[in-house]
Amino acid sequence: MSTKVLLLLALAACVASSLRLEGGSSRCLCQRVHDSVGVSRKFIQRLEIIPPSNYCENMEIIVNMTDGKQRCLNPTSEKIKQLLNKLRQRRDRRETQ
Repeated sequence: MSTKVLLLLALAACVASSLRLEGGSSRCLCQRVHDSVGVSRKFIQRLEIIPPSNYCENMEIIVNMTDGKQRCLNPTSEKIKQLLNKLRQRRDRRETQ
């Protein structure tokens, strides 16, 4: 009986430690965020918006530039919010045409 309890406790400890390793902001793609894009919009090739998940509790916005560089943006910055609104409006206009 005590062997079963010990095995169950060992299993619970392994599961708890693996969850602790996978969770938290250490698994986020963005370690540093910027409050502005820093380049003209014509150099933006792709914009990725990654919602919060089990691996990262933060929403992440990643801009891929035409020269291959990436830049993480601060989703709470007013400039970034304005940029996202403009891009959404542009997308909505294209979809209605």
